[in-house]
Formats: sequence, structure tokens, C-alpha cells
Amino acid sequence: MNRIMSPTIAAIVLIGAMAGQATGDSLAPLVERLRPQVVSIRATRPSTPAQKAAGILGTPGPVQGLGSGFIVDPSGLVVTSAHVVVGATDVKVVVAQGRTYRARVVGADEKTDVALLALEGARALPSVTLGDSDRVRVGDFVLAMGNPFGLGNSVTVGIVSAKGRVIGAGPYDDFLQTDAPINPGNSGGPLFNEAGEVVGISTAMVQNGQGIGFAVPVNAARHALAELRKKGRVDRGWIGVGIQDLTPELADLLGARQGHGALVAQVDPKGPAERSGVQVGDVILALDGKDIDGASRLPLLVAETPPGRDIRISLERKGRSHAVRVRVEKLPEPSPKGEVATPRQGPRKPTLGVGVAPRSGDGDAGVLVTDVDPAGASAGLLFPGDVILEIAKTKVASPRDVAALVERHGSRGPLLMRIKRGATALFVAVEVR
Repeated sequence: MNRIMSPTIAAIVLIGAMAGQATGDSLAPLVERLRPQVVSIRATRPSTPAQKAAGILGTPGPVQGLGSGFIVDPSGLVVTSAHVVVGATDVKVVVAQGRTYRARVVGADEKTDVALLALEGARALPSVTLGDSDRVRVGDFVLAMGNPFGLGNSVTVGIVSAKGRVIGAGPYDDFLQTDAPINPGNSGGPLFNEAGEVVGISTAMVQNGQGIGFAVPVNAARHALAELRKKGRVDRGWIGVGIQDLTPELADLLGARQGHGALVAQVDPKGPAERSGVQVGDVILALDGKDIDGASRLPLLVAETPPGRDIRISLERKGRSHAVRVRVEKLPEPSPKGEVATPRQGPRKPTLGVGVAPRSGDGDAGVLVTDVDPAGASAGLLFPGDVILEIAKTKVASPRDVAALVERHGSRGPLLMRIKRGATALFVAVEVR
């Protein structure tokens, strides 16, 4: 009699067969091989003032966090998530055999949320094999291992349900999404492929989601880990552009022939890209021959480029192809300086649905958005505090400029605007009413 396997059993049989590790319908041989490479982490931090105040009601002073990690070198180097250990005064790592090691934080990179630890007195530990996350496909089976809720040596199985996810976690968002359960305490733990190679580092979960977790692709973490191991910090490349995805609507308004790429919305004055002739409105299509499918791809490639190296950028400008060479510089430290503006109520613009006012500071460039009609054309696109820099590719310097350009455009479809939000410039298309 033929037996029809459930989807779960079929998945287990398939992943085991592909890995060459399972017998029958069990993943036990694969798990037994990988488990010694995975660790649990306890990180102790000083309590915050609020937590200390709550201590009156029984909350202890020091706060202990839980996380996971994996051994990348037999000498005792361990990878985990930066948020697990940043700010910790004491870090202890428990290996699968039960032994506890005190750990030193070699370095942590909060931009990619990875950290490197060194275990004191460790030697000849079993270490993982790093895979190639670029070759991971949606639908591939994965194993998540770690310390969820303090339950060490836990294993869950699932598939990669999406790639290249941008969830607003940082400037280098490029997550693997999986339905393998990831819970508090899993952060920093490995996501193994069917061959037993690490392809991701568990880092985030959706609070209200069912079966949705995220992992940093191991290829995106390689550069940071190599830099941390070498010098305890990460130096990244920088070319000085602000970019955004090229939507079909923006492509039409800008006359771009390509339906993909990274749209340049801002060029830093005196930055590498500006000196090489990159302009606002250019669409970057490739970097050193590597295609740029969307805006999230470019920062990753530039960041991994050593400062001082020249790169070739292929771009489209006003429907024509161009190529420029840009010398990559070291990413500067963030500036504490913010926008200087004095908001005041400006005249209501019925067709655009915003109030605007002159600006003070920052060279008085552009016009300040003071309020937005929640039922107007710009609702959800412009926000108070935004600065309108250009309308229909024409620079604006006063509310009168805005009124004239909007009136000139009339209701002839979407109006292309270039704005500045915080330190970032971007294009928006507003359907004038």
C-alpha cells in the first residue's frame, strides 16, 4: 500500500536526502553534527534608571540578556548579533557540551548587527562552514539553531520564504526571510542550509507575525567579520550619493529607459561621486559590472569596497548611457548637525495640499513644508519638516516659486518633486489636484 507523506515529513525527507545526513525521515544525524558548533550566550548589562526604579518592586539591578552564536574558528572565535552584546559588562558563552567560557567582545558592528567574540581559554572547538548566501533560493530548506527563551540547543526547520527584505533595521538591509521559527534568544544563531553550511545569522522577528523571521545573509556579514577580526572595527567605502528605488512612475517622469536601478536623489558636495560627475537624476545600473536591481543593492557593494579603490559606475542620464570612474573614500562618521529651520505657518496651497514657508539656515536652500492636508494630494508623500528643493526639475527658493510652478503644471498628471527629509534627499511624484 502506498503511503502519502504529510508536507512536513516530505520536507524533512527531502532536506535530509539533499544533505546526505538523514536516515529515513529523521534529521537527527545532521543536527548531531551541527549542534556542537552552536553556542548560547548570556550578556549582563547595567540596569537603566527606569529599571532601577522598578527594582523597588522586585526587578534586580543588573539585566541579563540571552542570545545565540556559532563558532567560526577552533581557537574560540564566535559570531553573534551585535545587539546581544553591545553595552554588556560581562559576556558568558555556553557550548553544546555544557562548558561555560568568559568571552571578550573583539568588536561589534551595529550597522549589520554582527559581533565577534573571543572565548578565554578555548581551543580545538568544532567550527562551522560558511556557505554562499547569494546562491540561496526562495524555497530552499533551512535549519535555525540556538537558544530561544533560554532553551539551549533548540532546532527548528523551515524554508527561505523571501530574499532581499528591507525592514528598516539599518542602512544595509538585505535580509533572508524564513518561516523557520525564530524567537527571543535566537538572535545571533546560525541559519544552516541543507548541506550544513551557515547561510544566515538570525537577527529579527515580527512581533505580530506568524512564522516570519529574518536573518543577515552570511555574505553581507563577511566583510564586517573580517574587519572586526583584523582591527576590531569596520571601515566602509563611501561615494557620497543618496539613492532610492526607481519606481515606474518616477522612471516615466524622468524619462528613464530602464525599469530598474538606483535613482540618485542627492549628491554630497565635494564627495567622490560629485567630483566624478555623477548628477542628481542619474540612474545607476551597475557597479564594476555587477547589476544594481534596486536601491538596497548599491550601499552594500560600495560599503564592501576598500577605501582608495576606483570603481566603474554604469548609469543612465536623460535616456543616454554613461560610465564614470569614482574613487571610493572611507565612510565618514555621522554628523550630529541636523536641519536648521524655523517652521511657521505658510499659505495653504489647495492644489498641492501643503503649507510652506521660507527657510532659515543651511544656505536657505529650498522651502519648508509646515503642514500637510491629510485629505490633500501630498498626504503620505510629504510631511511637516520636509524641504522642497525642486519642482519639475526647477529649484525653488520661496513659497512664491512653489505656487508659480504648481500653477504652471496644473493638473497634467503627476508632478515630479525633489525634497530633503532630514539628511536625505529623494524624489516624489505628487498627483496635483
